[in-house]
Amino acid sequence: MTYPNQFKNSLLEIDNMGRNPSQFSRNPGVDFTRKRNLGFSTLIHFQLYMGAKSLDNELTKYAGLDEKAIVSKSAFYQQRKKLASDP
Repeated sequence: MTYPNQFKNSLLEIDNMGRNPSQFSRNPGVDFTRKRNLGFSTLIHFQLYMGAKSLDNELTKYAGLDEKAIVSKSAFYQQRKKLASDP
């Protein structure tokens, strides 16, 4: 299997993980249950996508032109805090 195919499969696996994020959260059954702009899969994809710019710039760039999709730094930190450090 070529590297691009392996990478694509890894990203698809993140979407599969997003179907049951409780095994990757600090409080299973509570965290990542509400519908948010920055849900589990989006959070993981964003962290992989992030570059070296400021968090504000990266969040704006990730949302693109959709102003409704832009989230605050506080929202990012709150969602990231829900991730378990050792799943």
